[in-house]
This record gives sequence, C-alpha cells and structure tokens, in this order.
Amino acid sequence: MSISSSVEKLSGLKRRIDITVPSEKVKNMYNQRLKEVASQAKVDGFRVGHVPLKVIENKFGKGILLEVAEKLMK
Repeated sequence: MSISSSVEKLSGLKRRIDITVPSEKVKNMYNQRLKEVASQAKVDGFRVGHVPLKVIENKFGKGILLEVAEKLMK
C-alpha cells in the first residue's frame, strides 16, 4: 500500500483533503526520528546520546509524531 490522497470540494473556497498513509511507514519514520533525537537530546540525569528511548518518547513523542506527519503530508 502506498500514500494516497483525495481532495473534496466543499462550498465556496473550502476544500477537504484526505491523506492515507500505511501505518508501517509511519512507525518506521517515527522510530528513526526517535533514535535521531535520542542521540542528540540533553536530558537531566543522562549523558548526551545515552538517554533511553522510552524517556525520549515520553518527553518528545508528541512533537516527533507531528514532525513525522508533516513530512509525510508534504
């Protein structure tokens, strides 16, 4: 399955865009970005590059997910 999109015309100038992305692709990009952030993140109590992924996910997970979604939509 690949990324698909459709544009629906609503009233006036309004449009609705539906984008479908395979979950496996989202998971792969999320995990890759999570590892990149983990290698550079500065978190109190841990050395740079040695922060557990679970801590990174709890602290930066929502932002990373939004970043991945933005990249996939472009």
